[in-house]
Amino acid sequence: MLVLVGNEKMSMIMKNIKYSVLALALIAGLFSACSTLGIDSLFSFNINKSFDFPVVPLTPVGQFFTSPAIPIGLDSATLAKNNTSLSLIKTVKLTKLAFVSSDSIAYPVKSFDTIILAVADGVSTSTLATYSGAVDSVTLSGLDFEKYVKNPNGSFLVSFKAKKAPLTTVNFTANLTLTFNANPLR
Repeated sequence: MLVLVGNEKMSMIMKNIKYSVLALALIAGLFSACSTLGIDSLFSFNINKSFDFPVVPLTPVGQFFTSPAIPIGLDSATLAKNNTSLSLIKTVKLTKLAFVSSDSIAYPVKSFDTIILAVADGVSTSTLATYSGAVDSVTLSGLDFEKYVKNPNGSFLVSFKAKKAPLTTVNFTANLTLTFNANPLR
């Protein structure tokens, strides 16, 4: 058993206090660094969007046809409602996609062999999702397309391969859920 007397005891107590204060300062520094770096301020939110694309009677069968570009169209008011802005967005991913036919009896979604939803900016194109008519399901790519959202030329493209052409024009609606990670407005 160690018995400390006088100055030795006081010296040991002071050393323990010094280490405790140093440990607390280090922990406080780590927490403030996380806050300063924005690590703890990043948050997620969803925006639901939809757009239509027509399939006309003269649609080529068995080969890919691409619709005209559809602007991504993310406005600053929508972002402000979510307490962020375009410059504060860190990631954007497509997390849900469903196609709906305006004539689900005569020309359902299964009338397509394949539908590909992509994003483009005039320079590059990247696939976000693929629909397979054979299994009637959508596969999402998981791609972060933040750079396309921030680009004023960013747009959606729909390419499809029809199994048959419709007798009349049929409109399809693409219903999307986009998941954003962003920093908040200050």
